[in-house]
Amino acid sequence: EAIVKKIDLSTQPKWVQDLDVTAKKGRSANGLDNVTVTAKGFPAGLVTGITYVMAYQTSNKGMQGALSSKPTQVVGTTWTKTIDLGTCSTKSCVRHDGVTSIDLELDFTTTTGDTPIWEKTLSLQ
Repeated sequence: EAIVKKIDLSTQPKWVQDLDVTAKKGRSANGLDNVTVTAKGFPAGLVTGITYVMAYQTSNKGMQGALSSKPTQVVGTTWTKTIDLGTCSTKSCVRHDGVTSIDLELDFTTTTGDTPIWEKTLSLQ
């Protein structure tokens, strides 16, 4: 289950506090709504990977979420990930409707060995 840790951003490094993180709603090729998360402003060469936890309220399936099973690689100073709002099997897709915001946690792997966290609720654009 996707549980987003609630943290105080002021306890995190300045570069984490200053990240520009956005969430934009779109539609996948399979017909599901999706969210594209973009995080900009990493110090060059510091962040090597990100794991994410996302939780959201739906109008048809209650509280739902998504999380990464392993870190996704970061190249440069920007990271982007598109996440479907729903699930698909071989025969059908189950839509998660009515999502207007997401609770998002980003956990960073850095070259210094630090493991800072960014967390916030984002409205979907």
